[in-house]
Amino acid sequence: EHSPDAIVVHSDGKLVYSNPAAARLFGAAGTDEMLGMPIMRLVHPDYRDFVKQRVAGVLEQKRIAPLAEEKFLRLNGMPIDVEVAGIPIDFNGAAAVQVVIRDISARKHDEAALQQAKLDLESANEELERRVSERTSDLRQAMSNLNTALKKEKELGELKTRFVSLVSHEFRTPLAGILSSAELLDRYQQSIDAEERERIFERIYSAVAHMTAILENVLAMSSSESEGQHCKPEILQVESLAKEAIGTAQAELDQSRHIELALEGTPRRASLDPSLTHHILINLLNNALKYSTVDTPVRLLLQFAPQSIVFTVTDYGLGIPAEDIDRIFEPFHRAQNVSVIQGTGLGLAIVKQCVEIHGGEISVVSELGVGTSIRVELPEKSAG
Repeated sequence: EHSPDAIVVHSDGKLVYSNPAAARLFGAAGTDEMLGMPIMRLVHPDYRDFVKQRVAGVLEQKRIAPLAEEKFLRLNGMPIDVEVAGIPIDFNGAAAVQVVIRDISARKHDEAALQQAKLDLESANEELERRVSERTSDLRQAMSNLNTALKKEKELGELKTRFVSLVSHEFRTPLAGILSSAELLDRYQQSIDAEERERIFERIYSAVAHMTAILENVLAMSSSESEGQHCKPEILQVESLAKEAIGTAQAELDQSRHIELALEGTPRRASLDPSLTHHILINLLNNALKYSTVDTPVRLLLQFAPQSIVFTVTDYGLGIPAEDIDRIFEPFHRAQNVSVIQGTGLGLAIVKQCVEIHGGEISVVSELGVGTSIRVELPEKSAG
């Protein structure tokens, strides 16, 4: 009667006893209101099958049903969380079950609040981790952008240094030649015969042509970088274009040098950009002539592939040091072993740009003291 826990006894499915605590728990006016009530009325529908099994076990096997969490209903239909244990007894000569019921609603509420707090904390941690990850990613991107900017600034500084070196060295020599030739003409114009005067003028023309070529290369680099040069293909006689480039290279550097032209495949007209192709061939041939000795040949192999044209220029000259191979396409970069030979360091940079604009590929094979072979493959384009 005085137990703080609710206690009821049911026999044959109906309540035959209730203590005051049980009446209060279920919201009854008193213990009498509880008597005769079907036990299953007090059990939540979700738990009725479970309770029936436990009751059967108690009655049939005469064993105690240990504490279990269940959900019951007050008389007004409000669900309550409870802990229930069942004990087999004899009540007025009939088999019965004494049920001890403890209200755990407050505990379940606290557990639910704790679980929600745990979920909220996990969610907050996940959000924090997400923000940290985003911030870390942003910082990494910012660092990457900064490193890229610093690298570009460093490269720009190096380019400026190389350009100043180019101007001071490559322009000084021809300008000095022009000045000395002009002084000769000015001082000895009356005594110089026509043949000598012609030679002086040829030196002036050659020096001017050399400086013009340097400026054209610089402008070609600047134009392709700033304006975005485009490929403008035309139907060309490739073999004639190659022969023309050979003639131009020999005229610019040394007409006595032999450049061998070899063909592979069936010659045909092809759709290529004439300006880009001309720049590629002229610069490759000029480099081959410049960095090989006069007693060695230069070879241009022209291959007619099914969907492309391949140019391979081979010389048997200085070769490129291994440490310079990866940088030979950088503007103004010159290999360590060519400092005594005039050059701007722009030729191969222009070649690479022209090849990329044409959508082609370029590769280099070189051995120091043996020679260099540069292969360029240009895909045929649809003529506009």
